[in-house]
Amino acid sequence: MSINANTVARVYAELERAGILETRRGVGTFIIATPAKAHPPKQHERRLRSFITRLLADASAAGFTLDDLLEALQAHRKEDE
Repeated sequence: MSINANTVARVYAELERAGILETRRGVGTFIIATPAKAHPPKQHERRLRSFITRLLADASAAGFTLDDLLEALQAHRKEDE
């Protein structure tokens, strides 16, 4: 591949700052974050808010109330326990 070494170094540094990678001198670079934790907290919060906004809009269009959603989520959670 024709990728500049500086570009690769910047990407590795960014992934380390995001808490996804850990570099151990003389050993190597390792993935340390789970997929759920791989997103910076602010990005995670924005994605969650966007998801909730879509969910509420879809629920409203389908005739469901917030209480309907909360009851269904609680019932679903109990089934998984």
